[in-house]
Amino acid sequence: MRFFSKNSRLYLATVAFALVLLMLTALAPFPYVREEAGQTFNSLGKIGGTELLSVEDTAENPTFKTNGKLIVLTVASWGGPYGRLTWIDALRTVVDDSVHILPAAFLYPDTQSTEDLQNEGQQMFASSESNAIAAAMGFLGIKTTTTLIVAQVGKDKPATGLLKANDVITSFNDVEVKNFDQIKSAMSTVTPGTKINVVVLRAGVEKTYSIKTIDDGKGQAVIGITVYSEVNAPMDIQVHLKDVGGPSAGLNFTLSIIEKLSKEDYMRGRTIAVTGEINELGKVGPIGGLPQKIRGAIDSGAEMMLIPVENCKDVPKDYSGKMAIVPVESINGAISALNMRWENNVATCSSPQIWHDPSQDH
Repeated sequence: MRFFSKNSRLYLATVAFALVLLMLTALAPFPYVREEAGQTFNSLGKIGGTELLSVEDTAENPTFKTNGKLIVLTVASWGGPYGRLTWIDALRTVVDDSVHILPAAFLYPDTQSTEDLQNEGQQMFASSESNAIAAAMGFLGIKTTTTLIVAQVGKDKPATGLLKANDVITSFNDVEVKNFDQIKSAMSTVTPGTKINVVVLRAGVEKTYSIKTIDDGKGQAVIGITVYSEVNAPMDIQVHLKDVGGPSAGLNFTLSIIEKLSKEDYMRGRTIAVTGEINELGKVGPIGGLPQKIRGAIDSGAEMMLIPVENCKDVPKDYSGKMAIVPVESINGAISALNMRWENNVATCSSPQIWHDPSQDH
């Protein structure tokens, strides 16, 4: 039988303590957020037997069979308001340069809960869906109507307890309104502290509220709500994608709607990843998490990826040419890239597309 000396036992105890301390440190909460490539979806395909993006087939605007995949890209986040991140989790950045670690406090205010972030993301997603419909209809020359919807009522604001999220606004300060400019015009002559009448439809029932305005700090009268514009097409268009938020799928959804309502087959059986915000005129805006989305696009088997031109600075230099990355500034540029008739002149980050109002083309 071997016995350890007093010094040996002290050494072993010190080593054991150090290992325990190391394990506890490795498993301790890490005040950062890890971002990596998230799930990918085909907006021209199905989820659980249901079309991800469905477009009603009508006599006036028939739909056509699609052939290819338009990949929706997402970013998965861990840590901060999105669960517990440890030091061990953070080590993935060493072996995967598409995984980023960022301070949680930099990305998310302490006052913002997970529920708040999810609601904000869903609101941006709904607005993105509406913009996609508007941009697609504008490109196709199909007329639409617009509905103004209450997105959120601020805490302890004049409208608190009166208006509710999803209320449809029909009149503001006794003026019938259908877009943001009309609300702005209706409020332009209102002095802070004055009461205004707001008429809304709630579950199909009309309700009228007299609400006292307050100063927004810049001399403008407000009642403490945020509003988004929902575009209504002459056919039913629905996005059946749950638990995904943010505006970055806007360009993808626009192209998917156009593909389904166009005789021309822009996809031609290809797998193409698309990311980018879209506004109602068809202008493409920047998004976050591009390195993670590029990794997701490559893993999905995409042969081309359309990105906002403003994100060219975010393209990693070592993506090894595994996939063509095409920057676009408008829906017209995106369609040109998909069409491939201009294959030799497809935009690159060193020679991007120049945006213009697509309505000028119709």
